[in-house]
Amino acid sequence: MYSEVHQNVKEELHLARYVAITTDMWTSIANEDYMAVTAHFYSGAKYALKMTHRCLEVVPFTEVSHTAVNLKSFLLKVFSDWSISSKVVAIIRDNGADITAALNRSQFEAISCVAHTLQLVIKDGLMNNKKITTLLKKTKKLVGSFKHSAKNSKLLKSCQTQLRLPQHRMIQDEPTRWNSSLHMLRRVIEQKEAIILVSSKSDIKLSVDMVSDDWMTMQYAVSILEIFEQATLQVSKSSSTVSEERDRMIFISFSSGDSTYTYNKNVVENSNCQGSGLQGLKNDLISSLKLRYPNVEANLTYACATILDPGFKATPFQNSDAIEAAKVKIIKEMVALTQTDSTSRNEPAVENATSTLESPGDKSYKGLWSHYKDYFCKSVDKVDCSASSCENELLQYLGEKTLIPKTVKKFPIIGLTVSF
Repeated sequence: MYSEVHQNVKEELHLARYVAITTDMWTSIANEDYMAVTAHFYSGAKYALKMTHRCLEVVPFTEVSHTAVNLKSFLLKVFSDWSISSKVVAIIRDNGADITAALNRSQFEAISCVAHTLQLVIKDGLMNNKKITTLLKKTKKLVGSFKHSAKNSKLLKSCQTQLRLPQHRMIQDEPTRWNSSLHMLRRVIEQKEAIILVSSKSDIKLSVDMVSDDWMTMQYAVSILEIFEQATLQVSKSSSTVSEERDRMIFISFSSGDSTYTYNKNVVENSNCQGSGLQGLKNDLISSLKLRYPNVEANLTYACATILDPGFKATPFQNSDAIEAAKVKIIKEMVALTQTDSTSRNEPAVENATSTLESPGDKSYKGLWSHYKDYFCKSVDKVDCSASSCENELLQYLGEKTLIPKTVKKFPIIGLTVSF
């Protein structure tokens, strides 16, 4: 069965024009290192393609050290074994120093994992804020009072029943679990009344007593951290794209232009957390985001992906030079692709081919993507492969309205609309 599946995947990869890679390494409970490599590419009938994900390797990393040289050699061998070395266009990695150095020394473009980066941003913000670190320590002790005492746990359950609250257990913060601090705080807030009732019992002594300022700080901290959790969950989906990841960074908190940080000001000025001690937390989160995503518009991969996303196009950009640089690259690639494909235009049309980028519910839509669908699905005697033709088509596309995002999440706590 393995040989059959292996051959099927290899044939799929052979038909793919481009392949993107995600890779990660972890250590098992048995203290053994494993490395996973997953390929992402388009497959299916010609011009009726779908995104495909195939896990290529989950194998022990036999080298003694996780050096950049060893990691690079491992990846190159995987790509060679699967015959995709010339097809890999980008590799998503975490922010570890070794894997970062390994890919920096390779010919492949490396993109840092947004979900991992967001967690580092959260860690920066939490660890730099004294009030938050104090609150987290107190909350951990409070949770421990129920986790490590059968008597307290039973009493909490009784109070939950009395107050008609969900009979949920307390959640302890775990350093290795993403968003665990948020989950712990959110659960404590949910059970606030039950905890207060338990603490009022004369025969019960909890490790700590939460005062009103603690509860207020906890509430505002959860409101801020939930923004990052929403973004983390969205970018962790297999369907998430580079353009969505890049623009979530902007909509979360900041603009990446060289001028003033418009979104920063929205976050800071429109916040309503006076007395909560969290103004510094928000500033630290924003500073960390800017540090980890400096001048993101200058990255042509992000810029081109954003422009080619019908839900964004050039709208999020602050820097017009970045737009022009991305347009030049897109036009060059359009010309190259058109010239490459021009020899196969006399093939029969593909029946029932669909475009996932059509304006939903608008049968009269005649935009760029509708044009491409017609263009690809019928015989064409002569194709204009000139740069001017591609430029005109790109300008026509950019002049059309952007498609409405799937959902829009409103976070009243900071007065900022965040697109997901």
